[in-house]
Amino acid sequence: MTLRTLAILTAALAIAGPTFAQSAADDVVVVVNVPTPPGVTAERLRTEFEAAAPRYRQIQGLKTKSFTIGEGSFGGAYLFEDRASAEAWFSDAWRQRVVQTYGAPARVDIYEAPLTMDGPAAE
Repeated sequence: MTLRTLAILTAALAIAGPTFAQSAADDVVVVVNVPTPPGVTAERLRTEFEAAAPRYRQIQGLKTKSFTIGEGSFGGAYLFEDRASAEAWFSDAWRQRVVQTYGAPARVDIYEAPLTMDGPAAE
């Protein structure tokens, strides 16, 4: 796990869920990284994120999503209520669309999330 992935994972865990409460036994965090196509700016990514937000509100089992922009990549940190919901969203068809749309495959890492809590900035 890279430091960037760990930072995203930590941020996702810090913003999702109630103040220091045990997560549901099946909660999972998914961290996705897609190589940014040449010429695509952070400003354009932010605009695309805003446009895509309503679609993510419809995903079964999704609790939270943070859109992310990194050096040479973009993606997200997701908290799902269970692995089945995460795997249903990140299907083979989804992976094929990413390659067709952005010209490269996404990296999708799925982690168990046994504890989710808010940090002091959330209070």
